[in-house]
Amino acid sequence: MALSTCGDREFVQAYVAAKSTDELALKLGLSKGTVLARAKKLRAIGVLLPKYQRASYLIAKREVDVAGLNQLIASSVAPTAPIA
Repeated sequence: MALSTCGDREFVQAYVAAKSTDELALKLGLSKGTVLARAKKLRAIGVLLPKYQRASYLIAKREVDVAGLNQLIASSVAPTAPIA
């Protein structure tokens, strides 16, 4: 469904039913940027569209081995000479 054939009511219904901007963009046949811009524009005029949860929220919910990942990075990066 192209933007010109998707009215505000249809956009909002699809937005509320979707779980992410990627899903909504795919469903409506729009780019992710177009979906984000349209949602922002509707919010700016007072439409109370909820924001989707970000992936960073999902990462925070699971245990991440930060020290192990940093050690992996340190062992993979060649040491550099100090800048004189």
